[in-house]
Amino acid sequence: MSDSEDADTSSGEDVPQQDTSNMTPAAAAAIAALASASAKRSSGKIEKASKKKKPPRDADKRHSHNLLERKRRDHIKERFTSLKDVVPTLDEEQNPSRSAILHEATVYINKMREATFSEEHQVRHLQTANQSLAKEVQQLEAEINKR
Repeated sequence: MSDSEDADTSSGEDVPQQDTSNMTPAAAAAIAALASASAKRSSGKIEKASKKKKPPRDADKRHSHNLLERKRRDHIKERFTSLKDVVPTLDEEQNPSRSAILHEATVYINKMREATFSEEHQVRHLQTANQSLAKEVQQLEAEINKR
């Protein structure tokens, strides 16, 4: 272990200097920052981060983010309104919750699926009946042509 790792940085003692000539610049900078922080901590000069004002750039970012979030929420609200307008079981006069809109839309979609399945089944049944009747017509025409 090095001298700086053995030193107690939370006490008021100074961090011993370390030879940084064989370190990368990033490592040397990190050690210097630790020594500086330790010195500030021991002298009671550490500023609270919450008291610092954020630079204007952060305010611009926050404002931009707020605008984007408002736009996203408005878009979702529009989609819920569209969904409410499409589902016939929702009364237009009442203002249902989003949960109620989703529930009624799910119920309506399931009913439409069942109706579609039933109608497709009926179409297949009628096609089969139509083919049978077409064969019967052909047989009867063949009998008439034989006479």
